[in-house]
Amino acid sequence: MWDDKWGLYDAVSVSAGTLMFARMLPDIPQRIRNMVEEPYNKAMEFIIERQGKDGEWEYKEKYETPVCVTAHLLQKTLGYDKKGVKASKKAVQYLVKTQHPEGHYDNMNVDHTCDSIRALILASELLDDYSWHNTIEKGFKWLMSIRNDDDSWGDFPGEESNMLILCDVLDTILKYKRFVKLSNLSLRRQ
Repeated sequence: MWDDKWGLYDAVSVSAGTLMFARMLPDIPQRIRNMVEEPYNKAMEFIIERQGKDGEWEYKEKYETPVCVTAHLLQKTLGYDKKGVKASKKAVQYLVKTQHPEGHYDNMNVDHTCDSIRALILASELLDDYSWHNTIEKGFKWLMSIRNDDDSWGDFPGEESNMLILCDVLDTILKYKRFVKLSNLSLRRQ
């Protein structure tokens, strides 16, 4: 059972991410790795069991659509056994399918668009599958097209720029630049 005051995005995503890093980092003592293994597996099973049939994860108490939560949880399931990979692929298809034709997500929500682009970039790299690069490209171009006059971004196009969204977009830009290099290499190999 889980605490119903928290949802998939809040406690579960953050906790699963922390446990995931505790397993991966090279300088973590083995005794700590051993301690986090069972909670990590339980967290991943919890996440996978709650995935919707279309690949989404919903958190209706906080978000009108599943896009943001799906983008965040996709990044957690990518490295978890065959069930995690299967869940990740379903989540990728959900994000590809729900992108607006102009490239944004959730009615031009800049944060959710950044979350989705970054999740798709990570999935491309870890699954070594660049078949949804057009979705990533379209989202990135949309972000660049809605910059404010001060070369920053607000929560939605035309809204006042703010530091949180600027950092979100800059993180997406950096990951996108790396993705372009990797995807060009991958496309040449095929």
